[in-house]
Amino acid sequence: MSKLLDRFRYFKQKGETFANGHGQVYNNNRDWEDSYRQRWQFDKIVRSTHGVNCTGSCSWKIYVKNGLVTWETQQTDYPRTRPDLPNHEPRGCPRGASYPVSLQRQPPEVPAGA
Repeated sequence: MSKLLDRFRYFKQKGETFANGHGQVYNNNRDWEDSYRQRWQFDKIVRSTHGVNCTGSCSWKIYVKNGLVTWETQQTDYPRTRPDLPNHEPRGCPRGASYPVSLQRQPPEVPAGA
């Protein structure tokens, strides 16, 4: 049975071990990490709100790369209302958080003759 398991790469022992054999040091290619890091890079941060029929006008930090919204976080610098009340931070609703997805969709096609 061990000869069968030795054929699978998952079960092969590679590299040196540490912690009494509970961990291993691998020398694998980690180029995939560059694409992960590039996903979170941005050119500038813009302060904005979402115009989706919302009366709250919650403030968001919009991270922009090449003119496109890459990701966003809720702004947390609202003034304190009263000392005896808890902070209202962060503000932001699910509708506003999903707004950037609608920005990057293709516009609907207009039928001919409309």
